[in-house]
Amino acid sequence: MRRNRNDRFHKRPFVVAVIVLATFLLVGIAFITYMGVFSRHAGFERIRVSDVSSGGVVHGMGLNLIDIPTGNYIKNASFENVASDQVFVVHEGEDNYAYLLMDSSQTGRYEDGDLVGGTVRVMALDENGQYFQKMESVVEAFKVNQIGVWRELLSIDPLEIDNIMSVKSSSSVSVAFSSQGKILAGIGSAETIIIDLNTGSELLATSGVESRFSSVYSGGVIATSSDGKTFNSFFPDVPFEERLNTVTSIGRVVVASGEKGVLAVLSDGKVSRLPNLSGNDIRTSASDGTVMILAGDKGDLFTSSNGQLFRPISDVEKPNNSSNPDWACAAYGADRFVLVADNGLVWVGNHTGDGSQFIFSEIFSSQPIIEEQIPKEVVVDQSGEIMLLTGSGQIYVLDSDNAVWKEASVLTGGKAECFSSVPGGKVLIYSDNQIFSASLLLKIQFSDALSDTELKSGDMCYISGSIPMFGEDTTEGAIGGWEFFGSNTSAMAVVDAPSVGGHTSLKLMGATTEDANNPRILSQVISQDSDDVFLSGAFYRADVWLRQEGVENGQVMMWLSGAFESVGTTFTDVGSGWRKYSFRFVIPSEMNAISTEPVRFNIGFNGAGVVYVDRVYLGRDTYDGNSIPSEYTDRIKATSPTYIRMSQIIIGARDSSIERFLLPIGNESSQLNGDVWQSNGCESLESALILARESGAYPWFVIDSYADQADIDMVMSYLCGSLTDPVGKIRVDNGTAVAWSSQFDRIVFEVADDSGVFTSDLQRRAYVDYVIGQFKASVYYMEIKDKVIFLDGMDYDGGVMTSMADYHTSTMIVDNRLSTDLRSSYVAREKALGESYVDYYDSIPRITSRPYEMGGEWVGSSMLRYRVQSNAGEIEYREYLQLTAAEFSNFLLWDLGQYTSCIVADIDASMNPIDLSTDNLFEDGFDTDSIISVMHDNSQLRLRVLEAIMPHAKGSVGEVTISPSLKDVAVLEESAENIPSFESKKDGLNAYAFINENGITIIVTNISDRPRSVTYIPDFAYSSVHVEKYGEDGQLLASYQPGKRNTGLTLPPGQIIVIQFKGSDR
Repeated sequence: MRRNRNDRFHKRPFVVAVIVLATFLLVGIAFITYMGVFSRHAGFERIRVSDVSSGGVVHGMGLNLIDIPTGNYIKNASFENVASDQVFVVHEGEDNYAYLLMDSSQTGRYEDGDLVGGTVRVMALDENGQYFQKMESVVEAFKVNQIGVWRELLSIDPLEIDNIMSVKSSSSVSVAFSSQGKILAGIGSAETIIIDLNTGSELLATSGVESRFSSVYSGGVIATSSDGKTFNSFFPDVPFEERLNTVTSIGRVVVASGEKGVLAVLSDGKVSRLPNLSGNDIRTSASDGTVMILAGDKGDLFTSSNGQLFRPISDVEKPNNSSNPDWACAAYGADRFVLVADNGLVWVGNHTGDGSQFIFSEIFSSQPIIEEQIPKEVVVDQSGEIMLLTGSGQIYVLDSDNAVWKEASVLTGGKAECFSSVPGGKVLIYSDNQIFSASLLLKIQFSDALSDTELKSGDMCYISGSIPMFGEDTTEGAIGGWEFFGSNTSAMAVVDAPSVGGHTSLKLMGATTEDANNPRILSQVISQDSDDVFLSGAFYRADVWLRQEGVENGQVMMWLSGAFESVGTTFTDVGSGWRKYSFRFVIPSEMNAISTEPVRFNIGFNGAGVVYVDRVYLGRDTYDGNSIPSEYTDRIKATSPTYIRMSQIIIGARDSSIERFLLPIGNESSQLNGDVWQSNGCESLESALILARESGAYPWFVIDSYADQADIDMVMSYLCGSLTDPVGKIRVDNGTAVAWSSQFDRIVFEVADDSGVFTSDLQRRAYVDYVIGQFKASVYYMEIKDKVIFLDGMDYDGGVMTSMADYHTSTMIVDNRLSTDLRSSYVAREKALGESYVDYYDSIPRITSRPYEMGGEWVGSSMLRYRVQSNAGEIEYREYLQLTAAEFSNFLLWDLGQYTSCIVADIDASMNPIDLSTDNLFEDGFDTDSIISVMHDNSQLRLRVLEAIMPHAKGSVGEVTISPSLKDVAVLEESAENIPSFESKKDGLNAYAFINENGITIIVTNISDRPRSVTYIPDFAYSSVHVEKYGEDGQLLASYQPGKRNTGLTLPPGQIIVIQFKGSDR
C-alpha cells in the first residue's frame, strides 16, 4: 500500500529551526553578558534588598539625655532643700529602735542627730523571694558608733577559771587570760580549752600581734603561743623585781617593759634583761608585727624594729607643738598606731614603708570624764573606728571629726571588764564571768513601736530626709554656692515661696547696728575670671522674686560686679508680698576683658530688715527662664528620636526626691564638684515631657533603687491624674491640663540599681518585681497598661533574668584603646568594635520567660570612642580619635534587629550658658582624672548621624546582601577561582535595611580607606526612591530622587548613604 507523502516527518526543517533558536539564545546570552560586564554598573558592588523581614522587631532608636541645659548662670537659684538618702542593713531591732550595720563607705559620714525627722522604712524578702515593706515611721533619734545588744557567747564556770583580766584576738582565734596563769582558748569555736601555765605568779599584761599571743607575769615570766592553743612559758634566770606593765612582740621576739623603763626580752627561748629605756615608767605598747612602740609617762616614746635595739621617737615624728602626756594605752589596727593619754588625748600615726620613722597627728580629745574614769584599754576595729574602755567599765568611741569621745550605749547596763576587736566588725566583751559578742552599729529610734513586726538581720533599712541649704540663722560661710556679707547679717532657708518658686526661699536678715546704712549682701561668684563669661554686646536679663519686711523704703539692689564698672539697678517698690522683678542690660566689652578678679552676682539692701529671695535667673534675654533653650531643643527634635531616656531625672536616685522633679523649670539644684558648684541642669519633669512630645518621642523613665510606693504613686498621678488629684493639680499648675498619659502611645519604665544598693541577683530581681507591682497597684494603671513597657536594668551576676519585666536593658559603652601603629587602620577599629559587641552579647542575661527568643535587648546607654593612650611617668597622654559618620552609624546599627531591638545614644550637654550659642553645647564629657593632651570632640558628628539614620531605623530588619561586582565575578570565573564569600568581600562596606510604615530603607556605610561604587537592586516594585548622601563628618551632601535606571552610587571613605523606597507592594 502506498503511503501519503504529506504524512512524512521532515527532519531538515526541524534541525534548522533548532539551530536558529540556539543561535539566537547564544547571541542573547552573549549580549546580556556583554552588557552586564561592560555596562556602566558592571564594576559596582551589588546591594540587593527584598521586602522580606530577616530579623526581629526593631523598636527604634533614641537619645539618652544625660544633662539638659537651662541657660541660667545662677547655681541653687531656688534655695531648695537638699535630699539625703541612705540605705543600711538591719542588724537587729525591737520596740521602737533598730541597730544598723554600716559599710566602709558610710563610716565617718554621719554624725549624731543626722536624718532626725526623716522617714525610715524597712524592706525585706518574704518566703517567696518577693520584696515587701515591713514598716514605715519617722526617725526620732540617730546615733552613730553604738555598741549593739550583747549576745552571750560563752558562760564561764568560776570554779574552772576565774577573774578574766584580758581578751585578745587574731584573725582566726580568740583567747582569754585569767589573773592566775590560766588561759581559755578557742572562744567562739565548737570547743574551748582551758590551759594552766602554772606560772605561780600574777598576770601583768597581754598582747595579740598577728597570730602570736603573749602574756607576762610578775617576776618576768613570759608565755607565748603562735596559734593561740599551745603556750610555752619562759622564766628569767633572775626574777624581775620591777613591775612589767606591758608586753608586745615582733615575730618570735617578745618584749615586756614597765617601771623605770625596765626591759625584758624573750628571744631564742631565753628571757633576758636589757638596759632600761629611761627613768620613767613604760605603761603601754603596740606592734604591727614589724615595728613596735613603747609609751610611758611624761610623753616617753620608744620604737624598735627587732625587739633588741630601741630609739626614742624624735620631735620630727611627733605632731607640731605637741605636749608630753602620760600615755595610758596603745593599739594597732587598720594600718595605723593609736596612743591614748590618761586625759583622753589621742595620737594617730603611720609608720613609713622604709622603716625609718613615724608620722603622728594629734586629736585634741581630752575630756575630764575620761580622766576621771581612767583609760584602761584601746582597740581599733577593721573599719578604723577607735574604741576605748575605761576603768569604770564604760566603752567610748572616738569622734575624730569633732575630737570627742562619745559614749557607746549599753542596753544591758552591764560593765565591760575587758574587750577585743575581732574580724567581721564585732567586739568580744568580758563581763561577770560571761563573754559576749557585740557590734559597733548605728542606732536609730523611730516614733512608732514595732508591735507585731519583727526586724530581722539582713533586712534593708532606707532613711530619707532633707537638709536645708542654709541652716537656722547661718551667720558665716559659703553654702550652696552663695555667700553673704555684712556686719550682724545672717541667712536661713524658710518654707515660704511664690507659686512658681518651689518649697523654700532664702531669708536674708540684717539686725540693727551702729551704722544705719550697713549693707547686707547675698552674693554668688559667676566665674573666677571675667574672660569669655558673657557675649559682648548681647542683651542679658536678671530676674528675681522678692518680698521684704522692715527694709527702708522697700529698696533692694541687684547688680553684677568685677573688674569693671558695676552693672545693676535698685528696685524701689519691693513690698510684703511676693513679686517678680527684672532688669535688662547689655554686656559692655570691658566686662569680658581678661582679669583674675571674679565676676559676682549680688542682691542686697542697706540697714536693718529682712528680704526674702527666690528663683533667681541670670542669662540671655532671649531665654524666658521658663523653658529649655531652643538651641538645645531644636537639635534634639531634629534627630526624630523614637525614645528619649530621661537620665537627668532618675526617680528614686540617691539624694534626690520626686518632689524636686515636679517643680517647674527654674528651681534646679546644684552639686559640688571639687570646690566648684555646678548646675544639675533642667530637672523639671514637665519640661522633659514637653521636649519628648515636641520631638515625637516616647518618654523613657529610669527608676533607681531608692524608690518607694510614694514615688511611684506620684509619678503615676502626674502622668494620669486629673485636677482633683493633688499631684495632677501640680501638673495643671505647671501648664499642662491634659493628662500626659493620653499624649503618648507608649511609655517606658526601666528599673535599675545605679546606686549599687543590691548585692545579690535575688535582691535585684525582687526589687524589679516590687516596683512593677507598685505600678500595677496604681489606680491609674488600667488606663495605661496597654502603653507601658517595663525594662529590667539590673546587671545579673548569674546571667539569668527572672523578673516580670518585658525586656532587659544594658549599656554599650565602647572606649577602645588602639596602639599608635593601628590608629588609622579601619580593620583594627572594626575588629575592636566587633570584640566589644561580643562582650556585650556575653553580658545579656537569658530571660527565663522567653527561653527560645534570641532578641529583645534594649540598650539604654551607648557611646563609641577610639583613643591612643600612653604613659610617660605620672603623666597620661590620651588622644581621642576623630570618628567618621560611617563608623558611628556602623556602631549603632551593628546588631539592631538581631539581639538588640532598641538602642539609644548618649547625648551630653554643657552646663555653661555661654556654650548655648556655640558648638560646645553638646561637647563630650571627658574624664578629668588624668592629663589629657589631645581630645577630639565627636559630639556634632554624632548628632548629624542620628538626624540621618534615626527616623528610618525602626519596624523590622529587611533582608539585604552585598555581592561582588559583575566584573569581579567574570574575572574570578575565568580564573576558575571561587567567588569570595559575603563576609570576606564586603571589606568595610556594610548595608542595613529596615521595613516600616514609611517604606523600605537601606543605610550603606563605608568604613574602609577607599571609595566604593555600589548599585542597589530592589527585589520589589516601588513608586519612588529617595537618596541622601552624608559626608564623613555627617553633613548632608546631597538629597535627590534618581531615576529607576540610575542606581549607581559612589561612596567615599567614611560616608553613608540612605536610600528610601516608597510605594512598595508590601
